[in-house]
Parts: sequence; structure tokens; C-alpha cells
Amino acid sequence: MMLEVAGLTTRRGRLQVLHGCGLHLQGSEVVALLGPNGAGKSTMLGTIMGLFGSPTGQVCLDGSDIARLPAYRRVSRGVALVPERRQIFGSLTAEENLALGAYHRHDRKGLQQEIEGMFEIFPGLKKHRRRAARWLSGGEQQMLAIGRALMAKPQVLLLDEPSLGLAPRAVQDVFETLHRLKGEGMTILLAEQNTPGALELADRVYVLQSGKMTFEGTPGEAGHLLAEGYLGVG
Repeated sequence: MMLEVAGLTTRRGRLQVLHGCGLHLQGSEVVALLGPNGAGKSTMLGTIMGLFGSPTGQVCLDGSDIARLPAYRRVSRGVALVPERRQIFGSLTAEENLALGAYHRHDRKGLQQEIEGMFEIFPGLKKHRRRAARWLSGGEQQMLAIGRALMAKPQVLLLDEPSLGLAPRAVQDVFETLHRLKGEGMTILLAEQNTPGALELADRVYVLQSGKMTFEGTPGEAGHLLAEGYLGVG
């Protein structure tokens, strides 16, 4: 088991958002986390990443419990998050944003070569390598955020609504990138409102509603239940 989460109970301020939630991912598996707005998907990913403390529960990465580690230690252990709405550093160049993805690493000798490798994966970014990231399009910024996370060399990649607010062509580019990463064996947990795209990509599906896991199954099973209106996901 590459990632195993059990019994997470997370509060944000006075509001309890997660109520004993759990999920698991095998190595090289893509799992979609679906649910309506406000269901707790971002909180789930943030709690796994260590951005929100959880008084209960376990987060095990490759057999080791990392639930009490701060976020930067979890990055070092092999978890990387592509946050909702990208959250790139707008005043820094595309190249500088990519370099920041490897800030925690000690093996920095080949860093420039790895950055060049990211420009091969995301060729649309290469012409903007020395341009402030704030001037990139939404789709380009999303590719930059994914590339920045990959620079951390994660064992598990968490993606929070990567298609949110993008033009249709950019959404297509994002999902093409995710399919390529899946083909390369990346383990991915994807929280996404684009249900058709997520179901096409995923090996398994969880549905989160009002902070509780209400479904686990295959994309085919989830698609059938969605079509019948049994799951509250648009």
C-alpha cells in the first residue's frame, strides 16, 4: 500500500470538516476523490499533506505513519500537492518556480538538467522560462504547478481541482498530462469537479459528502450511480 489514510477527523476553525475519513492507494494507482462543493475534498488533501492538523487518524506512506510530521517533512518523505488555483509564485519566473519544487532536496547537482526535463514534458512553458509566472495563462500556470510538484520527486502526487477555472482546451491539456503521468506509473490522488474526466482517468473512485466517505468503487460503478442520481456529485 503506497498511501493509507484512516480515521481522519479534521477541524478548520470551529467547523468539523472531516468525520473519520479514510482511503488508500496502491502504487501506480490513480484514485479520484469526487464530491460536491464544500464536501471536504480540499481539506482531505490538505490534511494528508499536513496543512491542517487532525487530532485523530493515520496517514501512512509506504508503510510509515507520517500523520504527526509537518508538511515540509511530508514533502521530503514523498508527498507533493498541486493546490487548488495553482498558488504559484507570480513574481518569480517559471524556471524559479520549478526550482522551488526541489527546495528540500539534497541531491541538487543535476537540478538544472531536471528543470530542462520539465520543459520537455511541458514544452509550452519553455518560452516563458524567464517570464514572471503571473503573466502566464491559467493553463500554463497549472502546468507549472504540476511541474513544480514533480520536481519534488514524489511517491504520491495530490492534485486539488486541477481543471478549475480553465478554458476547455487547457482542461484537455491537463488531463492529457495526467494520463501521461499515469502511464509512467505515478501514484495520483485527484480531487476533481470534472467528473467525466476524473472517471476516465481513475482506477478507483471515492465519493466524499458532508465530510464523510459515502462510496468506494470502480469508475464504472460510480458512473452508473451518478447517472441514476444516487450520488450527489455533478
